[in-house]
Amino acid sequence: MTHQAPDPQAPHILVVDDEADLAHYLALRLRHSGYNAKSCDCGKNALIELERQPYRFIVSDWTMPQMSGMDLIDKAHEKYPKIKAILLTGHEEMEDEDFHDHGVVTVLIKPYDFSNLLKIIEDSLKP
Repeated sequence: MTHQAPDPQAPHILVVDDEADLAHYLALRLRHSGYNAKSCDCGKNALIELERQPYRFIVSDWTMPQMSGMDLIDKAHEKYPKIKAILLTGHEEMEDEDFHDHGVVTVLIKPYDFSNLLKIIEDSLKP
């Protein structure tokens, strides 16, 4: 893992998971990979954070209490149509669903490979 400080101009990525330690760890790994990443523990807090800072990408757990990752991405995509997202799930049947109209780039099954997630983000953020 490269340990470079994020450039202030690097894309901002919001990581959302009700398991706060997992969200924090993924955000930390993304920061070490050069992104400006922040974690939130629920969809409500993520929507508040999206108001504070322009994010280009969301990585969200699918199954969370109160607001699912898909509901979060729907709400974010309504207000910020250019935002892209990856949904993380432990349910393999969700992998084949097509959510591209909502800004979802892909659905990854847990456990996922971090280098694959990173490549998907990098490819998705190319102009």
